[in-house]
Amino acid sequence: KALGELEDKPVVARAATQPAEPRRVQPAPVHSAPQPPASPAQANAAGKLSSNLFEIKASTPIRKEPSYKSSSIAQAHRGSRMVVVGVHGEWLEVLTNGTSGYIRREFAAPVQ
Repeated sequence: KALGELEDKPVVARAATQPAEPRRVQPAPVHSAPQPPASPAQANAAGKLSSNLFEIKASTPIRKEPSYKSSSIAQAHRGSRMVVVGVHGEWLEVLTNGTSGYIRREFAAPVQ
């Protein structure tokens, strides 16, 4: 059947006889993630060094700022381990040779 044939008749939609009651939605509770220690010394003192230790899954540049547009300050090679001192969205702040830099989260995995 072709669209727009003369046999087709327009149909008018009817409104519901009673308006629907508004749904009340409870806001989800906000859980704040614990902040990692500011330095490896604090991490070691707190006994949480292993939770801040990450292994690099694929070689990736370590960037000066948490952005793809930021310049690279070093290279993280597959299999190397780094201490994560902060999390900025999808970026991990890592220590390398006494300098902090940033790598994307998908390139690292926590060491168990």
